[in-house]
Amino acid sequence: MSTPRYNRFTYLAIGEGPTSLYAFDAFTGDVNKTKVPDYADGYDALGYSWPKGRLYAMSRKSSNTLVVIDPVAGTLTTQQVSQLSANHWVLGAITPDGDKLVISGDGHASGAVLDLTADPVTALAQKPPGYGGWYDWAYHPVDERLYAVDGDTGALMYADPTKDPQKVVLKTEAFPKAKGPGRASYSAVFFEENGWFYAFDNAGNVYKLDLSSSTKADPIPPSAIGTAVTVGRGPINVNDLNVRDAGGDVKKMVNPPSYEALVVNQVLRSPNPWEEQLNGKPMLVYSFRVNITAKLKHTGEDVDVRKWRIFFDDVPGSEPKTTAATVTKNKEQGLWVLDTPGENHLITKGQTLPVDLLLYVPKETPLPKPYALGNLGARRLA
Repeated sequence: MSTPRYNRFTYLAIGEGPTSLYAFDAFTGDVNKTKVPDYADGYDALGYSWPKGRLYAMSRKSSNTLVVIDPVAGTLTTQQVSQLSANHWVLGAITPDGDKLVISGDGHASGAVLDLTADPVTALAQKPPGYGGWYDWAYHPVDERLYAVDGDTGALMYADPTKDPQKVVLKTEAFPKAKGPGRASYSAVFFEENGWFYAFDNAGNVYKLDLSSSTKADPIPPSAIGTAVTVGRGPINVNDLNVRDAGGDVKKMVNPPSYEALVVNQVLRSPNPWEEQLNGKPMLVYSFRVNITAKLKHTGEDVDVRKWRIFFDDVPGSEPKTTAATVTKNKEQGLWVLDTPGENHLITKGQTLPVDLLLYVPKETPLPKPYALGNLGARRLA
């Protein structure tokens, strides 16, 4: 079943064994476990085939076992690929057409290309990848080169299947050296649809690098590559999660993401909605109070907040209004996003700011009970 090529999230393989499937929201920074069951033997070399709506990975216990995941149905199955040589598969990516899984493992051993359109799946050997601190790779959506980051040095690399080994260093120190426990690495990389390359390390630091000018006919040269910049102001909450891989690319984001989650809750101010006209259309009005506390959600640290954001699920045809706070309103892939303009909206460390919000919803599509702002979140922007 074909699914969107680009989403708000990418999938993450977490843990050596058992391995769990999580989803990382590239806009909010949330990392949540999916309903897919854990796989006891563990898997790596994860890739997402959007035409098939499936994730594919390789078992960590059996080098010829292909793991097939349907993230929507929440199912995981396996099948054998007889032509594969013994290896410890680590890097995995799906070709831009969604038809092949390209995998590599030990630096001196042959990689492989798995044809996912064949029944049963077949494999063709590839040249070794070469040595280095690279643990995931992803295809550029336009130039179609396979990129990775060396966590030991911060070098930007790509794989050239005509070379032996495939590793080509495109620019040294394009990224900071990876941080995290043990041998730190950029074990999760993916692309935004416009060609920005994202990578995050084991400590949850997320970076992006502008490769948007690169095309298949005219690949970007080293002289045109800048330095990766931090995404989201702060690290994402991976805690002790052992991130092994990422699978799937994300949509271009209209609003800059922020990952500094604040403590927030909501209270329904009126038990029932009332009816009003908005632009000549009958609407139901739901009244909420959103309480934003100047405390980081994941660490409990009290912080000063000079600029903040709240977001919640967009309801088709809806319109939010704040009755006191001044905000700019935008949408982001199924979310309403309300930001304070400027940096003079101080919430002192540990204090709570109540924000009264009215949500106008078309009369013919009332909110389900219990009434709530879906997936409400708050972020510190400054």
